[in-house]
Amino acid sequence: MIKPTLLSFALAMALGITGCQTTTSTEPNIAASNQYQPLPVRADIFQYWLDNGMQVILQPRKTPGVEMRLAVHSGSLQEEDQQRGLAHFVEHMAFKGTTNFPDSQSFKALEAQGINLGSHVNAVTSYNSTVYKLSLPNSARQTTELGLQILSDWASEISFDPQAFDKEREVIVEEWRLRQGVGSRINDQLEALRYQGSRLAQRNAIGTIDVIRNAPVEEAIAYYQKWYQPQRMTLIVSGTFDNFAVRSQIESLFATKAKGDTPTDPIAWQQFPSQPTLQVATVFDRENSRRFMQLLLQNDIEVPLNTVEGQWQETLDSLWLSILNQRLAILVANGKLKAATVAPQSHLLSTTRVQYLMIAHPFSDHYDQAFAQLATELQRLASQPVSKKELESAKQTLLNKVEQQAKYRAGYSNQYLADQLVQADSYRLPMMDKAQQLQLTEAFLSSLTAEDIQQHVASLLQATSPKLALIGPDNDQASVDVKQMPDQWKSIRVSKPAPFSLTKPEINLNVTPQASGEIANKTSQLNFGPRPVYQYQLTNGMKVVVVSKSDLKGGTQVNLRIPGGRSLEANHQLGIVDWAGKLAEQCGYGQYTAHQLTQWSKQHQVSVTPYSELLYHGFSVTTDTDALDDALALLHLKLTQANHCEDKLSEMKQVTAQNLSKVPAERIFMDNISREAFEHGERLVATADGDWNHFTSEQLVEWREKLYGDPAQMIVTIVTNTATENVEPTITKWLASLAVDPQLPLKPVDRGIEPKSIEQEYSYAIGSSNKAMVQIQYSADHSWSLEQQMQLQLLEQITNNRLRETVRVKASGVYVINMSQMLARDPKPYYLARLNFTTAPNRARSLAKLASQVVTNIQQHGITQAELDQAKNAWAVNQGQQEQYSDYWVAAFSQDAFSTKPYQAVTHSVSMINEATVESINQLAKTVMDKNQKTFYLLPRQK
Repeated sequence: MIKPTLLSFALAMALGITGCQTTTSTEPNIAASNQYQPLPVRADIFQYWLDNGMQVILQPRKTPGVEMRLAVHSGSLQEEDQQRGLAHFVEHMAFKGTTNFPDSQSFKALEAQGINLGSHVNAVTSYNSTVYKLSLPNSARQTTELGLQILSDWASEISFDPQAFDKEREVIVEEWRLRQGVGSRINDQLEALRYQGSRLAQRNAIGTIDVIRNAPVEEAIAYYQKWYQPQRMTLIVSGTFDNFAVRSQIESLFATKAKGDTPTDPIAWQQFPSQPTLQVATVFDRENSRRFMQLLLQNDIEVPLNTVEGQWQETLDSLWLSILNQRLAILVANGKLKAATVAPQSHLLSTTRVQYLMIAHPFSDHYDQAFAQLATELQRLASQPVSKKELESAKQTLLNKVEQQAKYRAGYSNQYLADQLVQADSYRLPMMDKAQQLQLTEAFLSSLTAEDIQQHVASLLQATSPKLALIGPDNDQASVDVKQMPDQWKSIRVSKPAPFSLTKPEINLNVTPQASGEIANKTSQLNFGPRPVYQYQLTNGMKVVVVSKSDLKGGTQVNLRIPGGRSLEANHQLGIVDWAGKLAEQCGYGQYTAHQLTQWSKQHQVSVTPYSELLYHGFSVTTDTDALDDALALLHLKLTQANHCEDKLSEMKQVTAQNLSKVPAERIFMDNISREAFEHGERLVATADGDWNHFTSEQLVEWREKLYGDPAQMIVTIVTNTATENVEPTITKWLASLAVDPQLPLKPVDRGIEPKSIEQEYSYAIGSSNKAMVQIQYSADHSWSLEQQMQLQLLEQITNNRLRETVRVKASGVYVINMSQMLARDPKPYYLARLNFTTAPNRARSLAKLASQVVTNIQQHGITQAELDQAKNAWAVNQGQQEQYSDYWVAAFSQDAFSTKPYQAVTHSVSMINEATVESINQLAKTVMDKNQKTFYLLPRQK
């Protein structure tokens, strides 16, 4: 039953249902049938169709940069059996040469402007589409023209050079190999269950290795010519650009392409069989220690989602899922479930199929009990109206969310909006803006009742195809009886549970400041755009640094940093700093349990989390700017009222023992590297027989007081988009009020952890997949300077470009290869580089030799001016993007807070990059690179 039979005239006018902005008449983004009411298209886009059927969506904005998307509505679903994997292969070939950009000239033309493969230039092949993405950091006309020219060539001018095609075969095989391991084994089985019985089950985008290695190039060309046709394409441009100029170029580049004759896809390709009986799969693996289950409810989409009626259904979904999430949280708080959650929105499997996902963690291996609880709560929603209080709470939560989205809609990035338009176009979703969404939501919520929700869930369960996956360690296989679960589901589905009687206590965070305090001194540290960076000295000895920038994205970030970290641990207490923080998180703070604080944090969109690094420890805080006072109140509580409890410590030890008993081979490999590559490397590794087995709650409480008891040893960095003066009352209330409690000074201890000055090769035949992982380390004693640290960033970019060209492009040996380089400063300076890649086991050593030759060549012969110019451009582009976000700045300021020259990196990095010369970088490379090479191989286990 569809409730909103008519949309009121007033709401229609408010939403602006006046049709689309088009210049060529064709079907707009609404349901084809007249029985449903169409939704408006957002007013800030120009949506039109070329004569050849290609759709164009332009979204001019004032936000710098330009995002371009070419969405080809053809993917792996369109492949014939002998083509499985060729949709993805075609995507790869787009980067191997086109008519106007032979070889890899399209990418190189962008790369010359500092635009990088992966972060700025990418493509994704899925079941229904192949989407080409360009993120252009500037809006210069020549840049947008270049971008459109490249997309035009990708649309119809891919060269398919036979030699390049053959060389790319092994690169794609390596892309497949890179994903192999425990994660892929679990995901493959989950996908088989998710897509069971549909065409999608046999159309994974990566395809089959046989097709990738053996299909003739003519087969890929046939796919390209049949499925890459203008009427199956959408071009999206969002950002700052000359609308008239872009439209003119689109006309000249794309309108001349001939419309194809490929028919529309058979609807059967999108459909799933109806399976009312519960389907169960067990996914137990020897390298997995986590136990959980996924309950999937899959339903056909009966009402087009881009209609008023479709959005009514979506609103009902948002409410019942929210209420179910609240009920699951209450069950967890009352010990009925260990942990459980439901995805807050449905997920589209295809254009005709939707899925609802519930996840629960069982106590021990009692999967059946957790499943029964989930099924019962679903049946309760279908057979009993929710309470008035639950409904009003869910409505208010949804309304608050949409109001926030509408309030900050101008701040959405071009990238986000372009991707949203692609999703809407691909899956026939609404193209409304957040203000329109808010008006529609308000109209729906004003009349929506508890009976509407009950009827909706009852109808959904009546038509659903339920699926259940049990995921856990391999030893659970013998103890779990899955045969009775379909009958268990069937029995619960005919039951009528009583109304939900458990209640959720209201959690109001009542924190009393520990003491009184105030700001003793305020000084300006440096200019940061129009607003200075201020440092506050508080009367309790704490220092607070406030960085304010009005246009920052990512809300407000706070870092409370204390020197010491894991370096404070004696050799017989390894891990105790981390455990001291985690025990309090498990036991709760003050009058609040850990679960209550988790729920309060979710409700207020606040995160306050302890961390421990090698040389520092502290708390990391993320919050909406409007909730900063709440966030610092929670931080104050966690610093002053940590609880301790033996039962939670015992649980932590059981979980840790379980986790360390089922460790993936990749994790064992990395632990072995830490032991062999570093002096005192055992301090970097957690083991099953480690010191944590003997920790007591008394020890951990004593350590926590030592670690977090003295505010005079703390520096707090606050990065926010509100004015500094708005933050000062909160600083006084929650940070200056931490009581003075002098402790012995904490400072990092030099435990002698440094790279070993040896050359060595190590092999570990312990892998569970047919792949080799390779890590090559280089190290050298070298003094630290900010200038050389910045130069090393440029050298890293150049090195990775050469490695990619040599090992991936020319040798076709890897999908990804990367070498990170750093200068460590404390407690002892040194240079360290790590080169990583995954490849076929029989090529591991030859490719390691090839990669090391690239490093040797740079060390001996240096770099060129052209490489340096390109690296500088890439650095500037990446830096500009990072600087938009508060998390970048909180890391930059907090990491430098305890140095003798704080914030030098913030003030001097740009000038140091600009002043770097070929001579200075070549001298650095000659000094530090290609020293003390240690090569590590993870190889498959011998059968």
